Parts: sequence; structure tokens; C-alpha cells
Amino acid sequence: MFRTTSNTYISGFNNQLQVLQSRISKYQNDISTGKKIHNASDDPSGYSQVLGLQSDQRAVQQLRRNANAAETRINSTYSAAADLQTVVSRASELAIQANGTLSDSDREVIATEIDNLLEQALTIGNRREDSTFLFGGTSLLSSDTDPVTGSAYVPFSATRDATTGEITAVAYRGNYTTQKIEVSTSTVMDASVLGARNAAGQGRALFVDNQLSTPVDVFQTLIDMRDNLRNNTYDSTTTVAELNNVEDNVAVVIGMTSANLSRLETVTTAHTRKLTSDETTLSQIADSDLASAALSLTQAQTTYEAALSVGGQILNVSLLNYL
Repeated sequence: MFRTTSNTYISGFNNQLQVLQSRISKYQNDISTGKKIHNASDDPSGYSQVLGLQSDQRAVQQLRRNANAAETRINSTYSAAADLQTVVSRASELAIQANGTLSDSDREVIATEIDNLLEQALTIGNRREDSTFLFGGTSLLSSDTDPVTGSAYVPFSATRDATTGEITAVAYRGNYTTQKIEVSTSTVMDASVLGARNAAGQGRALFVDNQLSTPVDVFQTLIDMRDNLRNNTYDSTTTVAELNNVEDNVAVVIGMTSANLSRLETVTTAHTRKLTSDETTLSQIADSDLASAALSLTQAQTTYEAALSVGGQILNVSLLNYL
């Protein structure tokens, strides 16, 4: 009978020691990690809430990365449109300056500057952000090459005079789909502006837009102005009107990109507020009260040491009685 009672006591004593050791280990873990919930057994309801909040945070963080990528691209688009505005504004100044009686040499000076502005406009139209073109829609990558010429594809392809090397025509080689990015659970926005538009339903285009009440074509307007100056067929009234239409369109695109940047600022502010709120809730649910954990650890260690001492004494007495 003694052996059965003694074995039962020893088993119960060991179980109690394991419970105390488990508590000590948990409190030590709470203190070292700053968290009181490590797995579902610690707090099933709290653990479920933590998993849900962490999932929400990952989703918001991805949306914030999307918004940051959209902001970078839209800022680049805004900068390019502003550069084009400078080009067109200078062309307008020259268009007014060219009104009147000019010598052949005077017209050539202006025509040469217009040709330089045309080259600048083409460079802007083929500007890139990382690996993609700003104004080529969604079909162009910097690695794409023309299978015939081997040249890199660009949104705006220039045909040049074989003798002078000057641009004689510009063709659009992109597609007509804007790049869209999901920046919040309820917002998918255009992160790009088209270089050209040729049908209704497409986004407004910066360089060539045939869907406006008065169509605009930056390149053709500059080409015509240059050539007409040289051919002595220049019409100031017509050219100034065309350039005014181009400037108006550029101004609208700049306004659009500015508005999108404002929208993104609102979205990213909401992301930050949501992440902060979730982090606060997570802290309330899962963070350990270090002072309380330290006290609990001390109490558990004291209880463990006392149990070892008392248990050892009882076992020694029981063994002596048995002998």
C-alpha cells in the first residue's frame, strides 16, 4: 500500500513541478519578447484577434506600397508634363516672334530652335520610370526590341530625314491602356497618362489627342511650324492657335496629375492612421505588462523552489518510514 501511495505522490509532485516550470518559462518568454500571447493556448480569443489584425496590417502595408509606387510614377509624370509645358511655352513665344516680316536668316534661326524644341518633346515623350515608359500605356518595356531593326521600342518613334537627320514624322507605338494600381480597398486609380489617344473611353493623352473637340498633336504642330518657316508659308495666327490648344491640354494633364497626388496623400494618411490604430489594438491584446510579468515570474520561481524543498523533505521522510 505504501509503494502505491508513494508512487502516486511522486507522480503528482512531478506534474506540479512541470506546471510551475511551464509558468516560469512562459513568464520568461513574456519578458524577453514583450508579448504575452505566443500561441493559441495562451489566449484562444486573443490569439484569433491577433491573427486577424496582423492579416489586416499586411493588406494595408501592401496597399501603402502600391500607393507609394503610384505616387512615384505620378510625380514623374507631373515633372514630364511640366517640362513639356516649358517646351510649348517657348514655342508659343517664338510663334508670336515670327509674326511679321523676317529675313530668311531670321526664319532659319527660329526654325532651328523649334527643331531643338521638337527633339526635347520627343525625349520627354519617351521618358521612363524604372523599367517602363511613362507614356507608352501598358504594352512597352525597356527590354522590348523591334524584330526588324533591333532598336529598342519607344512610345514615340521618329522618322528622320536621311540627309539632315531632322524629324519629319512621329508615330505612337504604345497602347491605349493606362496603368491602374489599387491604392485602397475601395480605390483603383490611374497611375499613368497616355501619350496618345485615338478613341472615346480612353484616358486623356498628353502629346497626341484626337478625341478633344479640337485635336492636338505636339509633334506635328512643331514640325509644321519649323517647315513652314523655312518654306516661307508660315501662318502666325494658325500656329499660335494650335500651340494655345496644346498648352491648354498640357495644363489639364498637369491639373489631373496634381489632383491624383492630392488623392494619394489622403489615401496614405488613411493607411498610416489604420496601421497605427491596429498596432495600438495589437499592443493592448498581446503586449506583456513587464512589471506584472516580472512579479509573476518571481512568485512562480519562489513557489517552485518551495515545492522542491517541501517535496524533498516529504520524500525523505517517506523513504525513512519505508525502511
